[in-house]
Amino acid sequence: MKEVSVIIPTMLEPGHDPPIANALRDILGPDGEIILIRKVSPAGRARNQAAAQARGKYLLFMDDDGIIGEPFSIERLLAPLADPAIAISGASQAPPAGEKNAVQRSCYENYSRSESTVVNDITDSDMATTLCYAMRASTFKQLGGFDERLSAGQDTEYRERARCAGFRVVLAPRCMVYHPLPKTLRELCRREERYGIGQAQISRFYPPDFLPKVRRWGRFGALVRIIYRWLFLFPNMFFPLHKAILGHKPEFHWQPFIAIAELCFTRGYFREMWKHE
Repeated sequence: MKEVSVIIPTMLEPGHDPPIANALRDILGPDGEIILIRKVSPAGRARNQAAAQARGKYLLFMDDDGIIGEPFSIERLLAPLADPAIAISGASQAPPAGEKNAVQRSCYENYSRSESTVVNDITDSDMATTLCYAMRASTFKQLGGFDERLSAGQDTEYRERARCAGFRVVLAPRCMVYHPLPKTLRELCRREERYGIGQAQISRFYPPDFLPKVRRWGRFGALVRIIYRWLFLFPNMFFPLHKAILGHKPEFHWQPFIAIAELCFTRGYFREMWKHE
């Protein structure tokens, strides 16, 4: 499949390819182009470097920990891009079946973005992510590359940039890619701290009317929240106090992993804000 260039950033050493790259070689055949960009951070910079050397008419961005799901078809993933009004065509995503230890169950139950249902028709969505999404190379060039200042959230920013330019962002019908959830508390904490840094960077670099759902706490707002998360870490494992403060009716729960993850997110946000302001 000569017209597709697959782009996969990875931190693996040369000679060690991610399993998804091998799976895609079987799908694309000998003419397929798979570009592995190794040891380049952040991921947005890696993807930009790969896109600059890609030869395909279409760019297929994928994460190195993704797993080809069922159903899946590159042809179905690319089909929506026949419409010039669509900039990004993504696959639905879900955790692999049977991979839910205590940490993973907490993630699955508390983070709504852990899963998106397979769609049967082209569907506008915020769930098209660089876990697996395709673009025309010409549209990528038109919109410009990923924001290399962002440690996380590059695909969030890029989706909004595409929409602001008048394009649609969609999920392709009957395309699924599996994305493993963090297996350990350490993995979860590292992910959430990186997400916190990314959200703080977006709040610094972009105005409030761009991505209004991004948390815009400011420097002192972040300070108040990190103090709260530390002081009430243990109570928040049983009872989400912040919901009560906001006037909601929280229920008793036992969520130690999520309480710690929220602390790590806030820590990342706090460190980024106080580092630069």
